[in-house]
Amino acid sequence: MNNLLVLPLLIPLCTAVMLLFIKRYVILQRWMSVLGVLLNFAAAGIIIMQVRTEGIQVLHMGGWLPPYGIVFVADMLGALLVLATSIVSAFCLFYAFGTIGRERENYYFYPLFQFLLVGINGSFLTGDIFNLFVCFEVMLISSYALIVLGGTRRQLRETLKYILINILSSTLFVAAVAYLYGVVGTLNMADLSLKVSDAGQSGVLN
Repeated sequence: MNNLLVLPLLIPLCTAVMLLFIKRYVILQRWMSVLGVLLNFAAAGIIIMQVRTEGIQVLHMGGWLPPYGIVFVADMLGALLVLATSIVSAFCLFYAFGTIGRERENYYFYPLFQFLLVGINGSFLTGDIFNLFVCFEVMLISSYALIVLGGTRRQLRETLKYILINILSSTLFVAAVAYLYGVVGTLNMADLSLKVSDAGQSGVLN
């Protein structure tokens, strides 16, 4: 097991929690956010090197094995996506410094930005479809708050449309996950791959 796989989620999560307590200090929030992104970049680089030298990295949270435990998996694609997320988020942060406005910065822009990164990185590293749904929801809830930040009429109107569309898609996602579990008996992606492969050979899902 590789405990480093949790860092791309843990770093922005801890950064977001700390930022919640320093709402009034905008400059400090800015640089703490940048530091969190840079640490994430470093963690992604380390994971990439480990995947390159040792192969796919796996972390079973709490020692619980599939199909019952929470599993994080890093292959080269997932690790590169986490690295790309760190790079893009750094540019977005620096752009926000001069464009977002002090008023919006005072309304938890930077903690919400970090929570958004938690959901994105978790989506790239999870090895379980239900946990993928959870990470999507973390990402979506953060995006709801970021879109409506500022409270203008146009933002509220468009955010309502965005929320309604995502509520519908989330409902369909949960229904599909439940149906998949009922048919296959697991939501672990590795187990699903094996069972679908076996079913393809036998022609029947057991």
